[in-house]
Amino acid sequence: MTLMLIAQLGVMAQDIDTLTVRIKGMRCEECAHKVKNVVKKLPGIDGITFNIERRTASIAFDKNHVCADSIKGRLAATVRYKASAYSPTDADKLQNDIKAAGITITVPPTHECDEK
Repeated sequence: MTLMLIAQLGVMAQDIDTLTVRIKGMRCEECAHKVKNVVKKLPGIDGITFNIERRTASIAFDKNHVCADSIKGRLAATVRYKASAYSPTDADKLQNDIKAAGITITVPPTHECDEK
């Protein structure tokens, strides 16, 4: 019985995939919570982690129940949040370019994150 359960868990682990996207419109933890609520309504979502500074979400999902396009589509259906491709190397390059140019970016301490 135990071996059968372990074998089944191994198959399930192989079916988990991760999608990392930049979330336009996500600026704070409250925004991240709203994004999480939208995404978690889809079947097969295994977990979601956020990087507020980079405005990204890493979404673990069971590819037998949902696909990356469905996740992106779910976010696109909201008024406030849109998912776009994300590459950590692009973000690092942009950050280095900003520093090299001597540009300072100031983010206001608060914002309105209610859906309109």
